[in-house]
Amino acid sequence: MAVAVIFATAFTSCKKDEENANTGKLLKTITVCCIKSDGHDEDIGRYDKYKFEYDKQNRITKMSEYYYDGILDYSKTFVYAGDDLVQVLYSSSSGYEETYEYTKNGNTITEKDTYNGGDRISIIELDSDGLPIKREREELGNIYVDIYEYQDENLTKITQRFTIPEYDYTESHTYNFGYDNQKGALYHCKTPKWCLILHLNDFGVKNNITESSYTRSYTEYTYKFGVARLPSKRTYKNTWGMVGHVKEWVEEFTYIRK
Repeated sequence: MAVAVIFATAFTSCKKDEENANTGKLLKTITVCCIKSDGHDEDIGRYDKYKFEYDKQNRITKMSEYYYDGILDYSKTFVYAGDDLVQVLYSSSSGYEETYEYTKNGNTITEKDTYNGGDRISIIELDSDGLPIKREREELGNIYVDIYEYQDENLTKITQRFTIPEYDYTESHTYNFGYDNQKGALYHCKTPKWCLILHLNDFGVKNNITESSYTRSYTEYTYKFGVARLPSKRTYKNTWGMVGHVKEWVEEFTYIRK
C-alpha cells in the first residue's frame, strides 16, 4: 500500500545549506545528501532520490525515484481527464508494471488495480473534504479494509484489517502519524487530495510529518524551512527492531515556480 510507507532510514552532517533561496512553490527534487546507520556513515555521496513533473494546472504528472547511483528505480505517471485523475501508472526498472484506474462517482471512487495479468477492485470512500476515509476490496474470498483518520486534514492514523470469513479470522495493523503546523512540500500541488494521500503522503500534503510509528518501528522527522516557508531540508531518524537499530537521513528539497 503506497500510503503507508514508513522509511527505515538515516542522517549525518551534510554540506551546509541552511538557507534555501529558491522561492518556487512546486516540489521539484528531493536530494539525499548524507546517511548514517547505527552510528556509521554510509559513503554514498549526494544523489537526487525523487524528481517531480507537473502540468499547467500544477498537478503532478510524474514522480520518479532513483537509486544512489542515478539509475531509475521506478516511476509513477499520473493521467488526468479534465479535472479528474483517472490513472496512475507504475513502472519499475525491472520491467514490472501496475496500472491503477479510477472512476469517481460523487464521494465514491472505484479503483481497478491491474498487475501481472490480473486485477483487483477496491472501493474508496471520501469525506466532504475529498479525503479517503475507507478503502475496501475482496480478493479470493478474503476482505481487506483500510480506515483513514484525520486531524485538520492531516492523515493521523491508518488501520488495516484483513479478514478471512471462512475461518472467522481478523488481523489488524495500525500506522500512526504526527505533524507540525508548517506548509508541507506538496502544499501548493493541485493533484486531488485523495490521490496524494494514497500515493504521496510521506512528502507532506498539508503539513509536514514529524513522527510515524508501526509495530516496533518509530520515525522522527525534523525540518528546516526556506524563504517560501516550505521545507528546504528534512532529517529523519528511524528506530526499529527489538535491539533498536537506528538509521538517519538528511534530504534537501528544491522547488520550481510556475
